[in-house]
Amino acid sequence: MTICFDLDGTLLDVRPKYERLYRLYLNRHDGRALPMEEFWQMKRSGISNTELCLRSGLPEAAAAAFGAFIRDEVESVDSLKLDQVFHGVPQALAELSDRFELCLVSCRRDRAAFEDQLERRGLRGYFRNVGVASSDRESSRSKACILGGWIGDSRSLVVGDSEADLDAGRRIGAATCALTSGVRTREFLARLNPDFVARGIEELPDLADRLNRGAIVPS
Repeated sequence: MTICFDLDGTLLDVRPKYERLYRLYLNRHDGRALPMEEFWQMKRSGISNTELCLRSGLPEAAAAAFGAFIRDEVESVDSLKLDQVFHGVPQALAELSDRFELCLVSCRRDRAAFEDQLERRGLRGYFRNVGVASSDRESSRSKACILGGWIGDSRSLVVGDSEADLDAGRRIGAATCALTSGVRTREFLARLNPDFVARGIEELPDLADRLNRGAIVPS
């Protein structure tokens, strides 16, 4: 069985990066930053970047431009250095890579920075294949094209924390597992009807083993 992972929010904790960019943008436009607990509650529930900024006191034009600012800054050196590997990821990947083929696709614009980050965080060696998908509105289609080329007709499980990850899995006929440790809430992800939901990657070795043995089946 092949297990396909997303990176941001699935293996890497990206919250510090997004908090920094949010505060930086609001400071530039004289906005009022929401408490971070409130910010993440709204963001993980699917509230758009524009709406977050409107609720932070920015005028419509500045609020609408926040998404473009994120796209321009999210892969900068200062942003990427804030990303940290979630607790338990190395142990889970080591266990999984002993029994399954692992691959990774991330929605990025800068492949060199992506590969450098994998090396610096000690993650590259766990994966047979790594790839970069489009970070635009067609991200799930782009992910599916890459994953489908790697997997073919073999049994597979796609693991991620967002709607793009789950949609990509469905497009290639894979089982899907949503992790609630990332950028979306359990309630938001449940509405997307993944086959499985897990609190974090530490639950993956047991889930993957049971799926591979046929002890559980996709919903």
